[in-house]
Amino acid sequence: MELVYLWVEEYKNIQKQGFNFSPRFSCEYNDETNELSINENNDYIENFFGDNINVTAIVGKNGSGKSSVLEILDSLNISQKYRYIFKKNNTFYIGFDEYPIISHIDEEYNFEHMPWIEQNLDEENVISSSLLNCSDSDPINCKTLTIASVLENDNHSFDFIDEKFIFRYWKLEINKSLPNLDTGLQNLDERYTLYTQMVENGINYLHIFSYVSIKLIQYILAGESLEQSRYWILLNNLNENFTEENYLNLVNEIDLERFDDIGNYNLILETLQQYQESVDFIESFLSKREISSNEIKSFIDSGVYKTFYGFSSNNFKYNIIDINYLTDSDLKFLDLSSGEQQRISNVSLFLDYMNSDEEISLLLSLIDEPDTYLHPRWQKGLIDDYMQSSIGYQRNIHIIITTHSPFLLSDIPKQNIIFLDTDEEGKCKVVDGLNEKKQTFGANIHTLLSDSFFMEDGLMGEFAKTKIQEIMDFLNDKKSINEISTKEEDIKKVIEAIGEPFLKDKLLKMYEEKYPQTDEDKIQELEAEIERIRSGKN
Repeated sequence: MELVYLWVEEYKNIQKQGFNFSPRFSCEYNDETNELSINENNDYIENFFGDNINVTAIVGKNGSGKSSVLEILDSLNISQKYRYIFKKNNTFYIGFDEYPIISHIDEEYNFEHMPWIEQNLDEENVISSSLLNCSDSDPINCKTLTIASVLENDNHSFDFIDEKFIFRYWKLEINKSLPNLDTGLQNLDERYTLYTQMVENGINYLHIFSYVSIKLIQYILAGESLEQSRYWILLNNLNENFTEENYLNLVNEIDLERFDDIGNYNLILETLQQYQESVDFIESFLSKREISSNEIKSFIDSGVYKTFYGFSSNNFKYNIIDINYLTDSDLKFLDLSSGEQQRISNVSLFLDYMNSDEEISLLLSLIDEPDTYLHPRWQKGLIDDYMQSSIGYQRNIHIIITTHSPFLLSDIPKQNIIFLDTDEEGKCKVVDGLNEKKQTFGANIHTLLSDSFFMEDGLMGEFAKTKIQEIMDFLNDKKSINEISTKEEDIKKVIEAIGEPFLKDKLLKMYEEKYPQTDEDKIQELEAEIERIRSGKN
């Protein structure tokens, strides 16, 4: 089964706009005549990305509607606002049955005798999977669970990236230092200086539990003074005598009555109050040399994880508990570069849906700007990562990626790319792609970047452009020296720092015209050149 076309009547800034998703066909819908024309693309290459795999890139500036298209596909809502065209075998399926579409099909395919069938997408089991699903309240938790599921299925899932990425087991780690705690109580605050080592020969759980409990109280008070709260006396007792009894007296006094939406806070408070049981639970994981992916998934569902990872990370930007996965050589995932971590996370989210046991006619894998935060070196490998991950899978997979990156586009033929722009009113419009019908596949990155679709004002940075333009205006007597940001004695230095040779030579000539060299200057310049040549010979 194949996604061929999407018509959007109205969604955010998208109004009456069609999107072609099949490189095999070119579709155009006329909403006035209610007609859809479907024509064959003569430059279509069958199985370009492999058997049963299609890739579409959606590219455009911010606000052009890239993410909105993914949101529509992610929901797969069959409604008056969206019309999906799918193809299965020799039959086209219309996703929305109140709008019959008259088709004018290329005669070579002879589709005029093939029926248009109105059918619910769920019956065909079209499934959309989206990285958007991991951008909610706990994206790291989501990604950790996803990687756990992938590694549980096959711990060689990432070795095509690098042989060292064969992760065997998981480890639970507790950070042995805590950030500052600002209570106004000297003894308590001194316990939590940034680089305080907890206990060299073990973990002092009372420090950790009391720290999070006090942070929870501060969160509940929402800026109110601790000194004016009902917790002050109990805090003083803990300050003067740091014992488990005084800790429990404090934590058992905490209530959540101020919260309209308690959410996980009941579970967090219960974890803090059940001190010994929670400590024993943590110790049961810390004592294991190797923890399985299934055990880690169970741990992530626990109150301990939600307390010492979720709450602490969200509210004071510090992970008390870290989950790490290791190779046989004890290479830790969290020790990898951010680019390597992101690369593995991207692949794992993709693999997790492909590993589903469900009968799927078509898997739409929706990936929103996977190149974000990645070094160009990693961007260049993204498409290949997905292709390598797909090897051996028999399902129909359609990867749909939004991107700003020419590095990704150089891996994708032009007919597989949807180019978006906005009109004068800011509404989404599909444009014909790169100027002069340039090809994207295998294209030089500089060639792609230099196209006006990506860089309307050229490749130069705005700061450099402004500074150079000021100097040009000064040299052309359009501005005085007081109207530009460069000092007069530094103008030549700035010109000589320019990397573009033609522009640099042009400005130097303009500078020499404005500041002609004296005979003495010329002599000094020639003497310096002679000395340079002599030094080179020696």
